[in-house]
Amino acid sequence: MITIRRNTLIGSACGLVVLLSAGCGGGGGTASVPTSSTDRSNGTLALKLTFPAYNRAAKTPKTVSAQTRSFAGNIPIGTQLVKLTVTNTTNNTLLASRSVNAPIVNGGLPSLVTINFAAIPAGPVTVTATAFPDSAGQLNAIATGSAAGTVQPLTTTDLTVSMALTLSSVTINPPSADLIAPPSSSGTSVVLNAVVVDAANKPLVLPIQWTTSDPGVATLTISSSNPAQVTINAVAPGTSTITVYEPNSGLTATSLITVSGG
Repeated sequence: MITIRRNTLIGSACGLVVLLSAGCGGGGGTASVPTSSTDRSNGTLALKLTFPAYNRAAKTPKTVSAQTRSFAGNIPIGTQLVKLTVTNTTNNTLLASRSVNAPIVNGGLPSLVTINFAAIPAGPVTVTATAFPDSAGQLNAIATGSAAGTVQPLTTTDLTVSMALTLSSVTINPPSADLIAPPSSSGTSVVLNAVVVDAANKPLVLPIQWTTSDPGVATLTISSSNPAQVTINAVAPGTSTITVYEPNSGLTATSLITVSGG
């Protein structure tokens, strides 16, 4: 919902809020200052990026902390950069663009960010936002969003852009494996890979988490160079379910490990 107000937008310290002073966007509500169709003075746009809440509790492995599930409403965990553009909706003219760094604090929570866009004429605009998992914005985007509104002159216009994940699926390859418990000299380990892709099957870099349901049967070691890869080592006969969890969407994937006697 888009509202118009005079005061400065203050957002939650645990979300990403972008303020564009003397900018563009917004719409809806009633302007506090009467305008005419020929009034082209500047207005102020208060832009907020949000990420839709997700009911993650049912899919969250027990070993994942409750803190991980508290990010609903903010831009995706793992965001390093957000690219913003403001265009005139009528003629599609680019009015302004900016890249916003999203500092990582407290294990991955983007901090409050304020940005000013100055001297943009009032009128109909479209704002787009693209979130990337790298500070250079060269990797595949992990979330996108856009919103249209009308900048009102001499007042503040609020505009909320709902960010949607580009994530399409999370799987583990291979989905199952048979191992032999020590003291066997072979077949005691297997490498698993998490496959996280968008709708175009392009790989995404997201903060995934791994768990093993029974470390007494099989343990896991996450690759230091590739967090999407783990090595599973057999410990004793039995079965253990290896789970990978993507905290933004709440999606999980599993691989069943069966360990026989050595």
